[in-house]
Amino acid sequence: MEYDREVDFKLYNKDRSKVYRVEVKLMSKDNPESADAVIARDTDIFIAYTLSEQNKQQLEYLNIVYLALKNNSNIILDFKKLCNRLDIPLINHA
Repeated sequence: MEYDREVDFKLYNKDRSKVYRVEVKLMSKDNPESADAVIARDTDIFIAYTLSEQNKQQLEYLNIVYLALKNNSNIILDFKKLCNRLDIPLINHA
């Protein structure tokens, strides 16, 4: 079995033809290093507590999909939208 310690998770699209590398950072906006590390790790999806506008612009420029958690009252819905956009299947257990 192969392990990839450089990312936190991997998600797959419906037919498993695409692997999305996912990084989760619960950082403050005064810690830009964490966002830079995501870029260096060839991450596809970035989930962060907070992101500066500069970080968001940089991630968009690099086609890295992101989800900011702080003050987001629609986290679950936004995550579902992210998955739908990337054709990542979800199982609803509710």
